[in-house]
Amino acid sequence: MAVQTIIKTDKYFVSYVDLINPIDVKLPDDKTLEAAKLGNVKIIFKNYYSEKNIELKNMYSVNNIKQNLLSFSKISKSNTIVAKNDNAKMYDQKRELIAVANEVDNLYFMKSFVTEMNNTKKMYTNVVKLTEKEK
Repeated sequence: MAVQTIIKTDKYFVSYVDLINPIDVKLPDDKTLEAAKLGNVKIIFKNYYSEKNIELKNMYSVNNIKQNLLSFSKISKSNTIVAKNDNAKMYDQKRELIAVANEVDNLYFMKSFVTEMNNTKKMYTNVVKLTEKEK
């Protein structure tokens, strides 16, 4: 399976299911790791002006991955992404800015926060990668 939306630990899921048959997930560096859970995560994206609370659905939990990954093509199905030069901006359906990402080595990095499932008041800083649109 090509790169999907991946989170590095299942402790951030607000809801999830255990996969009966874990799946192999291919990463941008051609490594393959196993995903054993599929769930939803609430993320707070910071942009120039505000913070936006978003629930990302159908994220795979993959242990041993260093960063969370967002699939560019999956995100752009329900949002608009404008990429120019070395940055990309993600807008919601109301055309409000959700997040800004900067390109480094063909990957887009953005700052975000996720909440742990059992503790909604404590935030954990996280860097999320937007992968280039899959071919």
